[in-house]
Amino acid sequence: MTTPRINLKKLVLLGGLILAESSYFNDNLSNYTNNSKENEHYIENICKPKNLESVAKKEILRKEFESKKDFYLSTRELDKYISQAMKKTHVNQEFNDKKLIRYIALRESSGRPYAKSVVGAEGLMQLMPKTYVSITKDSVMKDINDPETNIEAGMKYLNYLSKYCKRNHPEWKNLDVNTKREIILASYNIGHGYVKNKFDWDLNKIYKRYPGTKQYVSDILKNYEKSKTN
Repeated sequence: MTTPRINLKKLVLLGGLILAESSYFNDNLSNYTNNSKENEHYIENICKPKNLESVAKKEILRKEFESKKDFYLSTRELDKYISQAMKKTHVNQEFNDKKLIRYIALRESSGRPYAKSVVGAEGLMQLMPKTYVSITKDSVMKDINDPETNIEAGMKYLNYLSKYCKRNHPEWKNLDVNTKREIILASYNIGHGYVKNKFDWDLNKIYKRYPGTKQYVSDILKNYEKSKTN
């Protein structure tokens, strides 16, 4: 009986494929087991093989989203959702005013619940997915475009920023409320770590480096002050 010849090249190639497949499986298994809250979403969207039906569903959802992205709320509707959110969430003194939250939402999204920025921020308050998930624990972001949920998450984020500034700014207790609002809004716009670590809380340096942030803060606070006289 003749001994079959072993093709070394094929054997090496097969071994490489097995190792690669094993590595891929282990990586995905790690993702699965380390993110227990997202397991159901992971199985549904990652593990299941893609098929024509799922592709068709995604295309339908994409078209539905496209049709909604320019939809916007009236001021009355926006105020209604803000009032509902404020009943559920205590807002720190710097932002404990429905009109101020309204002008943040209008500046962020023009009142469009389905607004999405080029960097991925979503909803009326333009929250980044990571921030939204951290605040709401909605790991699949099913409610990120819901007006009340997004506003409530935005207010909670403002609360977080207020507490962060109070804890880290050396002169926080000596600042007037308008300066506090400016610092918190700048942090909302470009990131609180950036405001603290790169600019050491200096608004002049922030505004010089980021004129868009200066305009952002100015638009919100000017409209808010104007609304108080009406």
